[in-house]
Amino acid sequence: MKKNKGNSITDWLETKGDAITRRMVENNFYYIDRITQYMNDQGITSISELARILNKEQPQVYRWMSGEQNITSQTLAYIELKLKIRLVEQGKEQRSNQQPIILSLDYNNRSQKSDSDYQENNTISYAAGTC
Repeated sequence: MKKNKGNSITDWLETKGDAITRRMVENNFYYIDRITQYMNDQGITSISELARILNKEQPQVYRWMSGEQNITSQTLAYIELKLKIRLVEQGKEQRSNQQPIILSLDYNNRSQKSDSDYQENNTISYAAGTC
């Protein structure tokens, strides 16, 4: 996790932060890292330039980027739309290259009711393929 100047966020988390708050801070710094990477890729060198692109006041953007203020989900969506980037992975980007799994059940002995009989006399198979 990034540490803010003087370690104020880290110090605060160590003394007062619970697991949920820690996770929120970690997520927040993940978003900040993604925005910083975008800035580097686009040649944006200052918070004031980022603020201009986002159409926000420079102090507000500074608070987000320094970790002093939590970036809400509404703000994340706003930043994503303004910068035309994805800060939060939706999962569909990762699944798009995966093939579906097709499951089939083979019931060899339907009259048996015990779990052991079911496991011995029935099989579950799967095959990966494209639809």
